[in-house]
Amino acid sequence: MRTHDGLELYVEVHGPDDAPLTVVLAHCWTADTENWRYQVRDLLSRYGHGVCLLLWDHRGHGMSDPAPQRTCTIEHLARDMGDVIDAFAPEGPLVLAGHSIGGMTMMGLAEQRPDIIARVRGALFVATSSSDLDTVTLGLPDAGERLRADPPDARRARPRYLPSAPSPHSHHRALGGAEVPLRPSPAPA
Repeated sequence: MRTHDGLELYVEVHGPDDAPLTVVLAHCWTADTENWRYQVRDLLSRYGHGVCLLLWDHRGHGMSDPAPQRTCTIEHLARDMGDVIDAFAPEGPLVLAGHSIGGMTMMGLAEQRPDIIARVRGALFVATSSSDLDTVTLGLPDAGERLRADPPDARRARPRYLPSAPSPHSHHRALGGAEVPLRPSPAPA
């Protein structure tokens, strides 16, 4: 799907188009749709044709196009979310789930698109902050300023400090389009 400013977003739809409910899953920063794999599996197993699942990789993440840093804002992410919903779930009830920046994206969507929010029957915010992110240090008191000053460095650092299972989609597209693998660092010998 193409965004208003010309980026291509990777989108996944699981389940029937005519399901009575669409669940929209927004991943966290430096992640991708693969982070929701267990929820996709379990929701489809439990609800089958009763649910359609809509996921996408945020701009600059996973298999979506790289994004200039100036466009990596909650406002742009929220607009993208609204456009994804318009394109793939234009009507019917919704449940929104967002992990971290995905939840912040949901809050931005509420400000921008009350027409979509009127369709929401449930919302799940997982580890989401609503403000004061400039005080976050990731447990590294001296690292906070550097992480805030250079988000690409923070994206590269994430797998060393917050490892997760590698997936075929686990990479982040940094500025300029270079793929930065998001894989745990090898354990020290």
